[in-house]
Amino acid sequence: MSASAQPHTSSHTRDRLVDAAYYAAVGAVGVATVGLLVVGANPALAVVPVGGIAFAIFLARAPLRWSTSGLLFLMLALDETLESYGQFRTPFAKLGDLLHYRIDSTIPIPGASVSGMELLVVVLLIVRAHRAATGSRLDETGRVEPARIVRDLLVLTVVGVLYAEVVGLAQGWAAVPWKLRNLLHPLLLAALFVAAYRGPTDAVAIGRIVVFAACAKGILAHVVQRIARAETGGMYNSAISHGDSMIFAVAVFLIILRYLEKPDRRLLLPSCGMLGLIFLGCIENDRRLVWVMIAMACVVAYLVRPLQGWQRVVTRVLVVAIPLALVYMAVGWNSQSRLFFPVQTLRGVADTSHDTSAYWREVEIWNIATSMRQNSVVGMGLGGEYTETMYNDDISSLYKEYREWPHNTVLGLLMMMGLFGFTAQWVLLPASLFLAARSYRMAGSPDDRLVAMGCIASVVICLVMAWGDTGAHYPQYKIFAALAVAFSAKLAVATGAWPRGRPA
Repeated sequence: MSASAQPHTSSHTRDRLVDAAYYAAVGAVGVATVGLLVVGANPALAVVPVGGIAFAIFLARAPLRWSTSGLLFLMLALDETLESYGQFRTPFAKLGDLLHYRIDSTIPIPGASVSGMELLVVVLLIVRAHRAATGSRLDETGRVEPARIVRDLLVLTVVGVLYAEVVGLAQGWAAVPWKLRNLLHPLLLAALFVAAYRGPTDAVAIGRIVVFAACAKGILAHVVQRIARAETGGMYNSAISHGDSMIFAVAVFLIILRYLEKPDRRLLLPSCGMLGLIFLGCIENDRRLVWVMIAMACVVAYLVRPLQGWQRVVTRVLVVAIPLALVYMAVGWNSQSRLFFPVQTLRGVADTSHDTSAYWREVEIWNIATSMRQNSVVGMGLGGEYTETMYNDDISSLYKEYREWPHNTVLGLLMMMGLFGFTAQWVLLPASLFLAARSYRMAGSPDDRLVAMGCIASVVICLVMAWGDTGAHYPQYKIFAALAVAFSAKLAVATGAWPRGRPA
């Protein structure tokens, strides 16, 4: 009898504990709400305790992919005041600052040296660990485990980053927590995405989030430039963050490839409308690198995809059009006409004698290369910076860390981390590219092929951002790198491109 009564007693005790926790939470919320009203605080703050407890209940009970998708949407769609340089921003920009930057840099909370993103990711990973420890099946249905090689490479990346930090400390450089954050954030996000998303089936929702965020940012860029014209008579050099170029590029690629993989005339008009909004944002933001990202992603996709009917036609057209394109470039190379806008963009990227920004970056590469000679194998350490052996314009008023975290992040990390550290840290993206390309070849459905191509495009766009600008300095880089790592790892197992266990 005692054996049969034991489960009932245990269940009764657990129910009483749950009831006690519930009443304690309700009482705490009531006391906090009344307290805020009594001390004369802003009445709007009275909803904070209620919102906090509701958010905690949602995290505890909702599937982890729901919470993670909500966080992903906020990280991509929200704008930021710290990237505005006095330009118009939406009322939600402060929330974007809280997510992407240290909390104490946005609101006066002494010692709050973590970002909202870091805090929420850790909380979600704790939720996942708790569910695994208690045997919860809430997140397990349809779950695909990632390729084991990716887990090993994540550990190797951490080792490479810590190696570079230790080398820097040994050579007398100061500790650089902000650089560690830039390099480790993609790994933290990748761990969350691996834990939260079941596999390729969740990628459709991710694509929709990216496209919606790109459309919202396109509208914001247009609004910002219209306000600039109304107030100043001119336009800003850029309307929104340079990192938003990555959102535009990935979204354009996904929309185009979605139609190519799964043609549907009903989607043609909505797709054109979304592309129009996104291209409007690209134009208003006036960042040349976004066109390089889109072009490079499309070229790589064209090379990865097997030659099909339409690709053969395009290949023949390109062969015929190349001489005409060369003539077009020769005629428009020195022209300022809008008719030759693509040529002007290309020249601005490639011709250092024509564009001061391109010249500045060329000098930066030279200074990194000469600084690299000091310790080319071991590296100068993560806390190091390049020496200006060739004079360059001082841009510290806009970006004071330009010598510590160069615009060309690829060469900058090679200089600081040395051969081992750089290889250990950098290998994760090429490995994801390899897994995604294999998965595309072995995919049995258009949806899986679209996920594989999305991973490939994300990696290519991250590489372009790392070479052409500050790379992981931007939150968007961290997000798309982490998504590519997580989904390529799961897709490779789902399609059979990588064995489920450790390979022989």
